[in-house]
Amino acid sequence: MRAFEDIKPGARLRGLDQGIAEVVQFARFGPDALNLVFRVDGRVGERLVYRGEGSGFYLHTVGLAPPRTAPTAYRILRISPYPVSVRALCA
Repeated sequence: MRAFEDIKPGARLRGLDQGIAEVVQFARFGPDALNLVFRVDGRVGERLVYRGEGSGFYLHTVGLAPPRTAPTAYRILRISPYPVSVRALCA
């Protein structure tokens, strides 16, 4: 996992439970512990996680396009003779 501090509501973690868990809420207990409320496949769970355990979790980053992708998509859109969606180019 990148950093224990990167765990925030909306973060997606693999290794917390079966599947990919979405963090719904968290509470810090000092610098080295988090109480996580998470959702996996519609189920809600809760777990106390310590900083040392974080090496077993993987933080998933979800779908924001890099900063240069949108301008590149608009440039392609301007020069393309075919009907192209900017959203399709950025996906």
